[in-house]
Amino acid sequence: MGRAKTDYFAFLPLIFIAVFCTLVYLKNPSPASSSSYEPVGIVASATLADTTLNIPSWSLFQTGQLWSLVSPAHKLSADFTPNLVATTVAHSPGADKVGNGTEKPLEALFAGASASGVKLMLSSAYRSASDQQATYDSLLALHGKDYVHEYVAAPGASEHQTGLAVDIATVTHGCELDANACSLDAGGIEWLRVHAADYGFIERYPSGKQSITGVAGEHWHYRYVGLPLAKALTKANMTLDEFVQQIATGYSH
Repeated sequence: MGRAKTDYFAFLPLIFIAVFCTLVYLKNPSPASSSSYEPVGIVASATLADTTLNIPSWSLFQTGQLWSLVSPAHKLSADFTPNLVATTVAHSPGADKVGNGTEKPLEALFAGASASGVKLMLSSAYRSASDQQATYDSLLALHGKDYVHEYVAAPGASEHQTGLAVDIATVTHGCELDANACSLDAGGIEWLRVHAADYGFIERYPSGKQSITGVAGEHWHYRYVGLPLAKALTKANMTLDEFVQQIATGYSH
């Protein structure tokens, strides 16, 4: 009896520690028990030419997210607005905001180009639905219906509204004053086609893919999709549309 009592008291410190740790855990749960935690994993994979791309979450395809498809068939609502940051790269008037998460890769892209002697700036970046409407109306009046049908997205169908798309130009004094004076020279076109994927960007509307994208070739329009997808698409000579169509049965908008 005396020995049992002694053993009971010997375990009291261990019991106290166990209770204390439980209370601390309940007050400060681990990330895995947090409702905001999304486990890292692979929900599917896609084969792009000879590259297998792992898809960590279907949420990447949701409206306005990194791999979302924006087109006449996949429109954004008029009030959709991404989290925006002011860009630090050279830009035309009004082309001063991009989506949060796009700015750092964009800085790196421009720095890489500059190191190669290619001077780039933005002629357009984030545009709201109302901005897109104004652009559409202006270019319709200036160039006519056929032009806007090929080159200008209708409001809600423009990637610029996501903050993930930019129009890139060669640095000129005229472009610094007016976006309508901007253009991308041959050196810039070639450098971007070779190197943009190394920074997570793709040429969104390449020539020869209009039947797929619905947009005539725009060598100045680049979309941020992140490094793995940018490299895979570029290597496979595929558009974002083709990638999404390939795995479309695995998610819903």
